[in-house]
Amino acid sequence: MTITYIDKFDELPKVYDEISEQFEALEYTDTLEDEVVHLMDLHQGFFDQEEDPNEQAWYPLADSTIAKKGHEMILFETGALESSLTEPGAAGQLVDFINEQITLLIFGTDIEYADLHMEDSAENNRPARPMVGVTDRYVDDLSDRIADATVAGLKPEKIHR
Repeated sequence: MTITYIDKFDELPKVYDEISEQFEALEYTDTLEDEVVHLMDLHQGFFDQEEDPNEQAWYPLADSTIAKKGHEMILFETGALESSLTEPGAAGQLVDFINEQITLLIFGTDIEYADLHMEDSAENNRPARPMVGVTDRYVDDLSDRIADATVAGLKPEKIHR
C-alpha cells in the first residue's frame, strides 16, 4: 500500500485541482456501451412479465382482441417491437451516444406504433401499456455502476503531484 501524507493545508488546492481535472477528463462511453446490455435485459423483462417500467402489469387484452389476434400475448404481433428493445442491432432500435461535455446514452425504439402504447387513448379505447423506461431499481444499480466507473477513473496513481 502506498500512502501519501499531506501535512500542509496549502497543498490541498493543488490536489483538488488535479482531481477536478481528472474528473472533467473522465470518459464514460465504454461504461454506457456496457449499459445497453443492461437496458436490453431490463426491457426483455418488461415483455416477459408483461409489465411497465413501474412494475405494473399491462392492461389485459380484450376478448375481442384475443379472438382477432389468435393469441393472448400483449404487445406482440410480429415481434418487431420487442426485438427493437431487446436484441442488439435489431430494426428500429435506437442506441446513440452523444459526446459533448458529458456522454449521454439514448435508448429506445423508433417502431412507429410504439408511442401509441405508451399512453391511454380514450379516443381509440386503448389502455396504456408502456414498454420503454427504467425501474427505480435499475436507476439505483446504474448509479452504482457509474460511481464505480468514476472511482476507477480517479485512482490515486492517475493523480500526480
